[in-house]
Amino acid sequence: MWQDIVAGRLQIIEVEGEQADLWHLDTLTDCFYLDQKFIVPKHQRRGIGATLATRARKKAELARVPLQL
Repeated sequence: MWQDIVAGRLQIIEVEGEQADLWHLDTLTDCFYLDQKFIVPKHQRRGIGATLATRARKKAELARVPLQL
């Protein structure tokens, strides 16, 4: 897990100083793969997941590869 954090594949998202989300975006040779996404219940339904999905989609578009979920 630590290797994924250092490599930028696993990210912890904070909202107002609290850990709200954990997601794992892997860059494969032929696609970006959104492998895991966990949102703390307290922070659900606040648009965090949609924002992260949009970021992942834009990152994949810039790299000209598909995004797989």
